[in-house]
Amino acid sequence: MGRIVGYKAANMEEALACFGRALEVRTRQAAPLEWALTQDVLGWAYTQRIVGDKAANMEEALACFGRALEVRTRQAAPLEWAESQMSSGWVMTERIIGDKAANMEEALACYGRALEVRTREAAPLEWAETQHWLGKLTMGRIVGDKAANMEHALACFGRALEVRTREAAPLEWASTMVFLGSLYTERLVGDKAANLEDALACYRRALEVRTRQAAPLEWASTQCSMAHTYAFQKGGDKAANVEEALACYRRALEGRTRQSAPLEWASIQGALGLAYSERIFGDKAANLEEALSCYRRSLNVTTRKRAPLEWASTQHSLGSTYRKRIVVNKTANMEESVACFRRALQVRTRKAAPLERASTQDSLGTTYRQRIVGDKAANMEEALACYMAARSRCKRGRRRRWNGRQHTIHWAGRTQSAVLTTRRPTWRRRWPALAARSRCERGRRRRWSGQRRSTHWAGRTRSALLATRRPTWRRRWPAMAARSRCERGRRRR
Repeated sequence: MGRIVGYKAANMEEALACFGRALEVRTRQAAPLEWALTQDVLGWAYTQRIVGDKAANMEEALACFGRALEVRTRQAAPLEWAESQMSSGWVMTERIIGDKAANMEEALACYGRALEVRTREAAPLEWAETQHWLGKLTMGRIVGDKAANMEHALACFGRALEVRTREAAPLEWASTMVFLGSLYTERLVGDKAANLEDALACYRRALEVRTRQAAPLEWASTQCSMAHTYAFQKGGDKAANVEEALACYRRALEGRTRQSAPLEWASIQGALGLAYSERIFGDKAANLEEALSCYRRSLNVTTRKRAPLEWASTQHSLGSTYRKRIVVNKTANMEESVACFRRALQVRTRKAAPLERASTQDSLGTTYRQRIVGDKAANMEEALACYMAARSRCKRGRRRRWNGRQHTIHWAGRTQSAVLTTRRPTWRRRWPALAARSRCERGRRRRWSGQRRSTHWAGRTRSALLATRRPTWRRRWPAMAARSRCERGRRRR
């Protein structure tokens, strides 16, 4: 199952066949504990299986762990029971069927049950392992405040490292350092630049243990994580950061080939495509063509049946790149972009991936606004429908924090502006003073920069509004205009 030589898919199928033959002898009646152990290992084999539908494989793995728990009870075999609880929790985090947030909460419950047995005193290494996975899961938790979840995950990794030292468990220590680096990359509390530097420092320390010779797959994984952090860098030279990310991805591809780790290879190809689409050095058109090639190579492995969510993510990236593409016919590129986004939405449903669906709807709306083929008004109506679908998700997103801040409000603002531009494209140009006054009246209801700054605008735009609506009366009756100003002055002192 862990064989490196040969094709991974073929190796996994051979492992499944071996476990099946073992279960012909290791029956539940003849050898219950050994049968449960084989069920547990069989479940892990299904989680790594490449052939077949990924969702079905995950469900089969979950069933195997469930069968193991029928024999591995807390009373009869507490440590083995805790191990199967950990396995079930991991599968729930990767599960495709069902609500994602509910699956993650069930995984947290599984880890919590495991910690009832895996105490630091009774089983320190297993306790540290559970703290490690608990931190990883909490880091990506959907329910609750994102920033608080990240800080809780940071505490979990810290507890794990109290036991997982470099001297006692070097490979496990390196694994926790990598996840700690991922957390610092996405951390919301503290200075962003300092967090990213801490992330890079964690990765460099991990690479001292995860060398290419000792652990080639883990070395490649760490290179990918470093590349992701370089891509996140906001400060410094962006062009240099993108080049460093590209170099990390290329090194990762040396360790993760299509034959030995096809899904990981495809994931790196997709990330490499994103880096090329953001690249500053070199010819822009050539960079976009290279990005498209990377996405196509990724799609050769991540098919919709094998990895539906990853396939949809690559389709989304492909659509964005086609929209920005410079070479070939612009009209054909826009049509291909629309087709890619439509394909992504077939998997990114409101139930399975609501936030990702909103992102794709937003991008599809932008593509329809720029579309050349078809009736302009019809394209605008399609864009409006996409924006409203994305905005619907954004409104619900205001009730909970995502990415540590009200990130979806940004989408809501963008899509609201797009809707107004689509449906009422002329009134703001026809009556600019009225539009400005409308903004000022809204501004009076909230403080901006600690003062009612918009009141100053209200005075200016009110004058402009009167000049627009009654352009001559002040010139005809100057005394009346002066009296009007005096009466207003008496009402406010």
